Amino acid sequence: MGLFGLFGKKKELPPEEEKAAEEKPQAISAAEIQEWLDKTFSEKIKKVETDAREIYNEITSQLSVMESSLNTLGNAGFEIDDKTYTAANMVKDSFVKKAYSLMSNIQKIAKDLNYSLLKDFQKSTLDVMKELKNITPKQGILLSKYFGNESRSVAKNIDTIEKKLKSLRQFLDSDGKIMWLVEETKNNANRQTELLEQLKFLEKKEKELQKNIKELEKEKEKDDQTLKNNLKSKEWKFIEDADKEIENINKKTLEIENDINLKFSSMKRPFKKLRHSVDKKQVFPENPFRDIVLPDNENQWKTILLEIKKLSDEKKINLKESESKKVNNLINFMDTELPELKKIYNDLLSKKQEKENRKKNHSGIIKKKEIISEKIKKQEEEICNLKKESSEIEKEKDKVKEELLEKKKEIEKLVLESGGKKLDIKLPN
Repeated sequence: MGLFGLFGKKKELPPEEEKAAEEKPQAISAAEIQEWLDKTFSEKIKKVETDAREIYNEITSQLSVMESSLNTLGNAGFEIDDKTYTAANMVKDSFVKKAYSLMSNIQKIAKDLNYSLLKDFQKSTLDVMKELKNITPKQGILLSKYFGNESRSVAKNIDTIEKKLKSLRQFLDSDGKIMWLVEETKNNANRQTELLEQLKFLEKKEKELQKNIKELEKEKEKDDQTLKNNLKSKEWKFIEDADKEIENINKKTLEIENDINLKFSSMKRPFKKLRHSVDKKQVFPENPFRDIVLPDNENQWKTILLEIKKLSDEKKINLKESESKKVNNLINFMDTELPELKKIYNDLLSKKQEKENRKKNHSGIIKKKEIISEKIKKQEEEICNLKKESSEIEKEKDKVKEELLEKKKEIEKLVLESGGKKLDIKLPN
């Protein structure tokens, strides 16, 4: 049910609203709402609160009378030799115990009255009265027959209290509605104040974030320029050229390695046949360049190749013509091209080592670049996180502003419909 569902929808505006609709709205700030309420409705509220206190006191007085009647009923008795003595007393004692238990749940209002407290009091007390009347026919007969005067006194008090509670309900739905208006409006105004404080806090936080972002961006811009200046220096130019040469050397050495591995791969199947024939335990390496050429084991493997060739010529192992050709080509390669390739490879490694050694002489600028680059990276991450946080704050601000606008409309509608006053609540930009 909506906020105004308690009072139902009205097809026609009441006189107060019609009059207010013709008037120019009174502009007030959100901070002035409570003061305006007290000033505008103070006299009316005083009278209503006095009337509410009078009705409330009448009910609490009657509750005290009710307790006295229950006490009288609890102490009542009749002839012990009556055969229904035990049953009647059990019913009476059970009812009195139940009544005291129920009435102890009634929350009396210890401080100033307000609409919500009165409404809760009216409902809870009425529920107690209804429950007290909820007895079986047999219980009713025993109580009225053996404790007639006492039980009638209790029943009369229940009826009186119910009537007074009905009067309180009617009062709350009519004259007392002004109490609800003020209470609801103050609750909304308090929430509005909380939202304004929250908005103020978020705006302050956002301002600090934007300040931090600008400072970091300025610092990063300075570091970016320092890095650019370093990268334009002759010293860094030498490092870049050295890196390019080292990269080119790595490419050439890898090409030599792959070329030699490809050549030696032709020996794989003939070697397998040799192993089966002469029961050799030696395994063909996965990377011939690293396992044969670099450790200078070419002669050992050349001997194996010559042995394969010899056994093939003697028909002791069966090699295809293409395999025999590959073995001969590999022997020729090891005698002619391989030594030159090894020399080129080693010369390239020496040149690479020379470049790396010369780079070490410029390690200072490399370290400086690494430090500045890492610093810039952290700055970028921090700026990104701060911007993300700022974006989240902006979304939160939008939610707060949306709720503020809802509360503004809610208060204006409350005051118009239940107070007959037209307001225009001004919110901060």
